[in-house]
Amino acid sequence: MGTEEPRPVHYRLVKLLAELRPRPGRWGVVPGICALIAAAVVLGGAVAVGNLSVGGIAYLGVACAASFVGGGGTRSRAARVAAQAAGAAAGMTVGALIPATAAWVIAAAVFVGALAGALGRIGPATTGAAVMAVIGLAYTQFGRVGMPWWEPVLAYLFGSAVLLVPALVAGRHADRQAVSAVFDAAGDLLAAPDDDAARHRLAATWASAREAAAGYRLRPGPLAEAWAGARDAADQAARLAARPSDAGLEARVELGRRWRASAAALRERGPARRPADGQVRPGPGAAPEPDPTTAPGATTGPSAARRGPWRRGPAFTASARAVLQRVVEPLALWTGARIGVCVGLATAVAILLRTPAHAFWIPLTVAVVVRPEYGSVLVRSLHRLVGTVLGVTVVAILLALNPSPTWITAIAAVSLGLASFGAPRLYALAVVGITGSALLSVALSTPVGFDPWARLVDTVVGCCVALVAGVLAWPRRGLPDQPRAFAQATAALAAYADRTPADPRLTDPRLIDEAYQRAHDWRAQLDRDLSEPDPTQTASDWLPVAHRLEHLVDAVVATTDPARRADTGALLQSRVHTAAEATALLAQVTQRLR
Repeated sequence: MGTEEPRPVHYRLVKLLAELRPRPGRWGVVPGICALIAAAVVLGGAVAVGNLSVGGIAYLGVACAASFVGGGGTRSRAARVAAQAAGAAAGMTVGALIPATAAWVIAAAVFVGALAGALGRIGPATTGAAVMAVIGLAYTQFGRVGMPWWEPVLAYLFGSAVLLVPALVAGRHADRQAVSAVFDAAGDLLAAPDDDAARHRLAATWASAREAAAGYRLRPGPLAEAWAGARDAADQAARLAARPSDAGLEARVELGRRWRASAAALRERGPARRPADGQVRPGPGAAPEPDPTTAPGATTGPSAARRGPWRRGPAFTASARAVLQRVVEPLALWTGARIGVCVGLATAVAILLRTPAHAFWIPLTVAVVVRPEYGSVLVRSLHRLVGTVLGVTVVAILLALNPSPTWITAIAAVSLGLASFGAPRLYALAVVGITGSALLSVALSTPVGFDPWARLVDTVVGCCVALVAGVLAWPRRGLPDQPRAFAQATAALAAYADRTPADPRLTDPRLIDEAYQRAHDWRAQLDRDLSEPDPTQTASDWLPVAHRLEHLVDAVVATTDPARRADTGALLQSRVHTAAEATALLAQVTQRLR
C-alpha cells in the first residue's frame, strides 16, 4: 500500500465544500421540539416575571443542554446533561472567583482547557463536561454579571433541568431501539460477510447499545438480558464473517432472519429479557457452533454479561484503573495540551480586543472547533463560519422588523429548535440556530449596546485561532500519532489473545469489549481526520489498516486453537512505524491464524 499522489488544490477545495451537504440519517425532529418547548418555557417565564438577566443565563443552560443531550435512553441523556451542567457550573464558579487580571484569566483558561481536554477522552458525558467547563469559565471571565457567583450557576442548572424533562420523555424507548439495532446489523453482516461497511455498522451499533444498556450503571438494568443476546448476535456474526465456511448460506440466512425477528420484537413489544432465538442453530451444511457461554474463547452470553460490567470489588477497581489510564495516556495528554494552548491564546486575543460583551464567544468557538471528537477542525470551522453568517443576517433582519420582547422570545425559541433539528445531519444549519438563539437571548436580556455583527467577528477570530494554533502550527497538524494509536489498538487485542483456555479472564467480556472499542474508535477517528489539511495524507494511508484491524479482531475471536492464539498475541506486540509495516504485520497475523 503506497502513498497516494498529492491531490490538486481545486480537488481539495471541492471536497471541502462537499462537506456542507447534509449527512445521511434523520433530522432531529423530536430533539428540535424538545428544545423549542424548553426555550419557550424559560424565556416566556423570564418575560413574565421581568427578570431577563437571569432568564438569559437559564436560556444558555437550555441551549447547551440541547447541544449535549444527544440520543440514547433516559439514563444516558440524564448523565450527559448532568455532566455538561456540572462542567459549566465548575467553570462559571472558577471564572467568577479568580482575580480579573489578565494573567489570572489566561492562566485559568490554559489550566481548565488542558484538564478538560484530557478528561474528555473518557466518554461522551465527560466530553460535554470538558467543553462546558471551558465555555463557563469564559462566560463569567468576560461577562462579570452583577450578581453573586452562585446565582448564574443556579440559573444555568435550572435551564438545563427544564430541557432534560422533555428529553427524558422522548428517550424512554431509545435504549431498546439501540439494542435492537445490533440484531439488525448482525443480520446484515451475515448477508454480506465481505462488506466492510456492514462490519463497521455492526461495530457502531454495538458501541451505542453498550452505552445504552451498560453505560452509567453499577448493577444490571432492565435490558441486561436483551443486551446479552445482542452481544451474542454481534459475536457470532463476527465469527461467521471471519470464517464463513463454518456455516452454509441457508444457515446464515435463517440465523439473520431470526435476529431481525428478535430486533422487531424488542422494538415493538419491548421485552426486557434475552431473546430465546439469539443462539446459532446450524442449518444444512453448517458446522456445529459451540455454546458461547461455555466454549473456550467465549466472551459473551448472559452469564458473562452479568459478570462483566457490574461485578463489585476487583472489577470496579479495574474499571476505575481503565478510566484513569485513558486520562493519562499520551493521546489524552496531547489533546489536553492542544486545547489548553488554543483556549489560552483565544482568551489572550479576546482580552486584547477589549470587547467583554462578546469576547467569550472566541474561546467558545475554539473549544467547540478543536475538540477531536467533533470531527475535522477545518470542516467544523467552515460550518461554523457559514452558519454564523446566515444566523447573524437573519437576526439583524428580524430585529429590524420587530424588536418587542414577545417577538424576540418566540424567534429565539424557534431558533434553538432549528439548532437541535439540524444537528444530526448538518452542523452549519445547527450553527444558524445556535447563533440566532444566542444573539436573540442577548438582545432580550441586555439590549443596550447589542451588536449582532460583533458575533461574526468573534467567530472568524476563533476559527482563525483554532486553524493556526491547533492545526497549522501544531505538530503533525494536530493528528494523532498513528503508530502509537495502532499499537494501543493491537495491545488491547493481544491482551485478549494471550489468554489461555484455563485462564478465567478468557470469559471476561471487558477484554474483547476493549479490543472492539479500540479498533472501532481508531477507525472512526481516521474517518474524521480525512478532511484535515494534511499534506502527508496520514489518515488516508492508515485508514485501510484500521479496516483490516477490525476484521482481524473478528478472526481472533473466532479462533479457539490455543497455540495460534498465543502466536497471535506475540506478533501483535511487534512495533511498527509506517502504514506499510502495519499492513504487513496484520497480513502475517491473519496468515498465522489460518
